[in-house]
Amino acid sequence: MAEEHMDIHDLFDRAQLSADQSPKTHILYEYEGERSIDLDVMIENGIFLWHDLIHASELDDISPLWNLASSLLESTPRTTPQSTVDALRQQIILEAIVPDGWDFKRFRAYKGTLISAIHFHEARRLYAKGEIDRAWHVTTTAYYYLGTSTTMSASRFLAKASARNHDEETEYQRSLVLWILDQLKSDKHVTSIEKAKDAVIAFIRKREKLQSEFTKLDRLSSSPKHKTENDALDRLRNTLNDWAKPKGPYPEMAHAFAVFKRKAKTEQQAAASVQPRGTAEDIEFCKPDYYLRILNVLESGYFMTLKLSRDDREGESA
Repeated sequence: MAEEHMDIHDLFDRAQLSADQSPKTHILYEYEGERSIDLDVMIENGIFLWHDLIHASELDDISPLWNLASSLLESTPRTTPQSTVDALRQQIILEAIVPDGWDFKRFRAYKGTLISAIHFHEARRLYAKGEIDRAWHVTTTAYYYLGTSTTMSASRFLAKASARNHDEETEYQRSLVLWILDQLKSDKHVTSIEKAKDAVIAFIRKREKLQSEFTKLDRLSSSPKHKTENDALDRLRNTLNDWAKPKGPYPEMAHAFAVFKRKAKTEQQAAASVQPRGTAEDIEFCKPDYYLRILNVLESGYFMTLKLSRDDREGESA
């Protein structure tokens, strides 16, 4: 089965998703209770979030879109019945405007990002002129397009796309592994996810017909070239590492393996004569650097900052 190779931007185009990552910063305004927020604060914080978003892009340097938005506003005549921002928005949507050096497919993922920048520039201009009512409308539109540009990260999307591409060719393998895991539930010696992975391989090795099935499926795989020193079950054991992850590509596999983790906890609690606590979702920690930043805007105008990370030492409050 030949694997289809595709340019990364083609993948995003096919899925109609932006390559941007959800911004790490979230700005909150009512930490000290219900209150109104000045428009200039909304505009400047929106611009802050726009730049936070573009720095999170994992594929392209899209920071030039900010200056492009400004130049488009300055060079577009304001003499037509249609407003300048709406005229530019329409041209971008119809792809009559594409930045120099960009092709249509690459730019398609960032159309909302450019439209958002144009509206933030216009909102700032309107506020400075005292046109508050229209500035609110333009600011709202800027936030809307900022939101449409905010999607899962490139790495997360590509992982999901890869999983979808391999769904069909691994379906039979996964069904067999699920059946084996069900047989292992009563085995008192399998008390962890790692032991469950090893037990699956041992279960297959003891059954010649089952092992033959996995070997045939392995030969049909579209995976990269296999190392000759490893057999089909060695490769399956490595695959189980991905399938068993709490947020792996196949939730049913993760849940099946998680049974053995809960089983281990229950046995440890029983051995220590400790009253079991209520079950809770497993928390999967993110990268070492902070993955979420909360900015609470205080009435004084200052920010109270909270950064969340895997290492408690990296979280800070100011």
